Amino acid sequence: MSVKIVPRENPPAEEGALGVALARTGVVKSPWYLFLWNGLKDTLTMIGVIAAALFLFFKTLILEGRLMGEVAGPVGIAALTGQAYTMGLTYLFNLMAILSVNLAILNILPFPALDGGRLLFLAVEKIKGSPVSHKIENAVNAAGFALLIALMVFVTWQDIARFF
Repeated sequence: MSVKIVPRENPPAEEGALGVALARTGVVKSPWYLFLWNGLKDTLTMIGVIAAALFLFFKTLILEGRLMGEVAGPVGIAALTGQAYTMGLTYLFNLMAILSVNLAILNILPFPALDGGRLLFLAVEKIKGSPVSHKIENAVNAAGFALLIALMVFVTWQDIARFF
């Protein structure tokens, strides 16, 4: 596999010509009594970052009709998990947390066939004052499920092309 890298002439502030920048990273040690507070802060930050990334993902998908290069399906997640494992348990657990939060946010989106889609139907029923027809709900959920499967197949295909 070969990758062509072309440096930019006028990169954005705080980025290098290749679109990357150095950052100080490390493990911060905290007193034991701050673990829950720091965990909560980190989780809320992670939720915000993932929600923003998902918004950008769907915006790019809907407005431009393309997937962003950072999207990974099951094959890409397996590769990332292997990389995180070689880096150590801290990174592996961090990846597991990121995947869990990502899955929770995706699942609560008001999309048919997901829990958020069910919540949307419940809201419509509450506003309307009567249940939505089972026939309509099943058809909408089937269409949503088909779209999810198509997206998963497409992303998995991209993963396979990227890694093999």
